[in-house]
Amino acid sequence: TLENAPRHFYELIGGAAVLPRYAFGFGASRWGWESRQYMEGVLQAFRDGRFPLDYIVLDFEWFVPETDYAYAPEGKSDYRDFGFNPKVFDQPRDQLAECKRDFHVRVGGIRKPRIGDANILSGVRPKGWILPNGQPGGGYPSSGHYADGRCLDFSIPSVREWYAGQMAQYTTAGMSFWWNDEGETNYYTFWWWNVAELKALRQVQPKQRFFSLNRAFSPGMARIGAATWTGDVEATWDDLRRTPGMMLNWVLAGAPYVGCDIGGFNGATNPMHLTRWIQVGVFMPLMRVHSHMDQKPHFPWLFGEEAADAMRKALELRYRLVPYHYSLAHRLHRTHELWIRPLVIAFPDQPELADVTMQWMDGDILVAPVLQEGFDYDVPLPSGTWYTLAAHSAAGGGRTIEGGRRHAGHAGL
Repeated sequence: TLENAPRHFYELIGGAAVLPRYAFGFGASRWGWESRQYMEGVLQAFRDGRFPLDYIVLDFEWFVPETDYAYAPEGKSDYRDFGFNPKVFDQPRDQLAECKRDFHVRVGGIRKPRIGDANILSGVRPKGWILPNGQPGGGYPSSGHYADGRCLDFSIPSVREWYAGQMAQYTTAGMSFWWNDEGETNYYTFWWWNVAELKALRQVQPKQRFFSLNRAFSPGMARIGAATWTGDVEATWDDLRRTPGMMLNWVLAGAPYVGCDIGGFNGATNPMHLTRWIQVGVFMPLMRVHSHMDQKPHFPWLFGEEAADAMRKALELRYRLVPYHYSLAHRLHRTHELWIRPLVIAFPDQPELADVTMQWMDGDILVAPVLQEGFDYDVPLPSGTWYTLAAHSAAGGGRTIEGGRRHAGHAGL
């Protein structure tokens, strides 16, 4: 049956590990954490504004002052693949401890599957550790691109051993997880890359749960705690509407922990657009905002009081659901039963729902978000009696709606 097929598939590829509990909360990410003062100011603004937050994710700037996109295959001698950028982390251990202790926030950083340091490159090339024809994004032909001749071949055990040795220092310093980007250099890169990162974690923390966020996946990665996000989406209503269907496809394909760049990575969002996307994120396995360095960060207080209040309420709902999602994650681990699933699996005897991709089931919650500009909605409801979710207060729920028809209405922010 449709309901049993995903369960059998996950039995084949390996059951999903339960992620660390903080991963079920909310994360703030952007390209452009420019300094220690800026980072600490953002964390304080989240706390002062009463916006719940469990983790932040930093781009290139956390470990180097410049990107490697313009580098030749030889790299540059002053690039440091395994350091800290002193402008952001001048006292890494103290700062990372402060983030946990004072702000109750974990910190993750971006990683690339390649080397920029000319000194390291000159040492690994003679060993045959460079992946031939590996291009980020999986493009073809696989030569002449910005990472040409610098991508590591993680399928080689000695590469993984060496890489783990380089990465273990970060766990010792207090980094909590990794954001793995541009690893589509071959089909298995993300898998073997995560195996190396897991090895690094185990060298320092033998029992700590592993968590990483990856731009692509191969089925089975979730069994070690490797999650995914849906890539560099645009800040458009079209990409917002595509997000639920993409999430559902990835879950069915073997990646049960899926997030996205809420608000869109490329382009400018606006208060209504970002609010609607955050409301979608409440009911996704992972919830994280992200934005390009040229755009306004997707932090709620930057988009006006009305939108900020709506986003705060959405985040509060996300945190009310953490015990619920955490329990469903343990059920997924034990029984391989998906908690995020399309309506066609939940209601196989209602063929009119087979093509619905902008609604989904979050456990027993039917999610039907507003995905277009404005306040009106018109959605199909499966047969049966439905109860509205008390989104913001214990007194607000309980209203019933009869299914088996379309349901239209008006939804404010």
